[in-house]
Amino acid sequence: MILKRYLYSEISKVFVAVTCVLMLIALSNQFVILMTRAAGGELSLGILLKILAFNVPRLLSYMLPLSLFLSIILALGRLYTDNEMIVLKACGTPVTLRLRVVLVLAMMVMIVVASCSLYVAPKVALYKDQALKQDESTLLLQTITPERFHSIKQGELVFYVEKVSGDHKALQNVFIAEFPKAENLKHGKSGAGSSEWTVLVAKAGKVVKEDGLVYLVLEQGKRYEGLPGEKNYLRLNFEEYGRLLQEQPTENESVQMPPTWDLFTHPSLENNAELQWRFAPPISCLVLALLAFMLSKVSPRQGRFARLYPSLVLYILYLNLMTLSRRWMQADTISPWIGIWWVHGIFTFIAIVGLLQTEGYISIRRIANRLRRKT
Repeated sequence: MILKRYLYSEISKVFVAVTCVLMLIALSNQFVILMTRAAGGELSLGILLKILAFNVPRLLSYMLPLSLFLSIILALGRLYTDNEMIVLKACGTPVTLRLRVVLVLAMMVMIVVASCSLYVAPKVALYKDQALKQDESTLLLQTITPERFHSIKQGELVFYVEKVSGDHKALQNVFIAEFPKAENLKHGKSGAGSSEWTVLVAKAGKVVKEDGLVYLVLEQGKRYEGLPGEKNYLRLNFEEYGRLLQEQPTENESVQMPPTWDLFTHPSLENNAELQWRFAPPISCLVLALLAFMLSKVSPRQGRFARLYPSLVLYILYLNLMTLSRRWMQADTISPWIGIWWVHGIFTFIAIVGLLQTEGYISIRRIANRLRRKT
């Protein structure tokens, strides 16, 4: 029992340290990307930290298996280099006890990773999508520069304001030109949403949020609607005019990460690939734990970091093969029954054979020599 607590403690301390370092690196990278987008006017500073927090569950589902992999290698590698493992073996400690400790830790991490990958990350992705859509509608008004033209909604609206208040809520001398959509302009449709252009000119304006909808309310202005170069255009004077900027996001809107249950109930090439990709991180916890246990055995002269670089190369190969298999599934190159499972199977086989080799239960060299003699 004391030995188990000692092994749990050694691996857990390294696991927490490695996880903190990896998450700090990942979040710093995400923060730089978001700051670049905010500087380019794609995001407002008010939503930046919220989006960063929304990315944490997805990052955890990828970082925790790697942290477990590295922590087992580093923690057990230290026991080998400090000759503690030799003492444990001399005292009759079986390899199954150490393996049991590693697998229990792997199961605990797997539960957390499965929760993040299968439930929390898709759920948070919906909130992130809603926050981005709400931010998109008010971003222009928060970052608008007076006496400059701004384009929103992929060029469908051109916005110009002469003066803006300090809180970016009150506008003066507003000009809005709404261009027809490309498909309507191509087919020459008429009526609402047609190829006609709309121009709004107002002395003042303000932003109003009501029932989840964002409006730009213009005051004392005129509205022109018609085709450029033609005389039969419509002119309308108004005291107050509300222009809808963004509709309320709904649960049915497309999200980058749909709920996992929807992937089960709506099978397709894309959904099957996404579903197996979400199951990959929790499964990889067990596979990587076995690989790390096999790779952690080093001689005292080699040092605890001797297997670190080969281990990282093996992890990158494992991750790249899973990514490649996902793309093959999306392209219908391989069957979903094969999918990513073959990658887990191959690396599990490598881990088991390598473990039996390092513990002296089998000798790959002897097996190879026997096969040569038979041939």
